[in-house]
Amino acid sequence: MELLDIHGINKSRVIFFPVKSMVIANNKNGIDGLKQLILTLLKEAESNNYKGARIIGQPSFAIGETSKEDFLKLEEVLRYAFIGMKASGLCIYDAFDYIHNRDLIDEDIIKNSLDTHSHLLSNNCLNKIKI
Repeated sequence: MELLDIHGINKSRVIFFPVKSMVIANNKNGIDGLKQLILTLLKEAESNNYKGARIIGQPSFAIGETSKEDFLKLEEVLRYAFIGMKASGLCIYDAFDYIHNRDLIDEDIIKNSLDTHSHLLSNNCLNKIKI
């Protein structure tokens, strides 16, 4: 949230939704637990007169907060959790880490993302990924 403040972005429309909660919900109750958590977020958004929610996540942060294995388990089901909901997800991958360090974003994470995501945003173009 500090980054929003630094750039003067209005936070009134932003809800902090810890990725760790999503990982725990998925580990405990699978996709049903994940859906329940997203529904809770949607209820909060709708109570503030929003028609839906976009969940934006940073995989390197998620991996750092949990583990690579837990993150990959979440990735396997996340897109299915959004089906039928007024919600969508956007993952922001740390290309710098992948290119230079591979501390958190490695070859497995990149290959998995191409298998578990429906679209890829690159060079300001949204492209459907064949799954």
